[in-house]
Amino acid sequence: LQLIVKQIMDPLRQALESTTQQSVLDARDSAPTGIARWEFADNLQDSIGTAHGTAHAGARLNAKSLHTTGQGYVVTAPLGQSIREKTLEAWVQLDSLSQRGGGAITIQTPDGHEFDSIVFGEQVSGEWLAGSNFFARTKSFGGPVEADAMKGPVHLAVTYSADGTISGYRNGIAYGESYKASKPVEFIAGQAVVSFAIRHLPAGENKMLQGRISRAQVFDRALSAKEIGLLYKAGGGGVPDEDVFARLEEKDQQKVLQIRSDIANIEHKRASLRPLSATTDPSKPWSEIARVLFMFKEFIYLR
Repeated sequence: LQLIVKQIMDPLRQALESTTQQSVLDARDSAPTGIARWEFADNLQDSIGTAHGTAHAGARLNAKSLHTTGQGYVVTAPLGQSIREKTLEAWVQLDSLSQRGGGAITIQTPDGHEFDSIVFGEQVSGEWLAGSNFFARTKSFGGPVEADAMKGPVHLAVTYSADGTISGYRNGIAYGESYKASKPVEFIAGQAVVSFAIRHLPAGENKMLQGRISRAQVFDRALSAKEIGLLYKAGGGGVPDEDVFARLEEKDQQKVLQIRSDIANIEHKRASLRPLSATTDPSKPWSEIARVLFMFKEFIYLR
């Protein structure tokens, strides 16, 4: 189904990307700047402030990125200002799509008692979510299962608004649906650190990420969807899907919306299937998925 969406959008995307170089330069001039940023090209330094990182348990810089294999991680010096509303941003490439529970970027108290994090596959395999202490601010975005993060870096951002609204973004567009949680936690200046490749401290269990983080940033406000799109463009990520979608003919927009809706419904059905028991027919879950597929309309798009 994703291939059908690509067939609709890619011709227009290629035309738009003919001006990508100038678009990237323009985006870099317009993109917002955070309170802390890590490039990971050749050091763990905060290029904006003083929240410089320290590597632990074998985390290393390699090929202009922070590379961790499920044990290593990085923790920064304390942030120099308090932060309540916030946006976490990171470019992440995964070593495995089957890993569960690792954090890409996290803001937390030094003991890990309170934290907000961009986490992979903790509640549902393959999904990104806004991780938090005891799931206090965590709910599934319902976004698509990750399929491309082993091929190259994907751009991720999560925003935390003053009213408790939490929104996720992947490659410059909304990831699933926003939701409202409790009001955001205030992390106090000098009493909060940022970590990479770990959901929260202390290290261990299923908190660790296997992959590469090439860039990351923390903002002291909830960025808008437009600003997230600029960050994606500024990172050289190409033309965001929302820009391509906005230029599609109306009939193609409706077709893309229907397919995406059907994909979300299929993923929900897939996630709700009960695990196999010793007495379960192994073919039954796959039969159920096939039944669900045929119930949806996407087959009308096949030629």
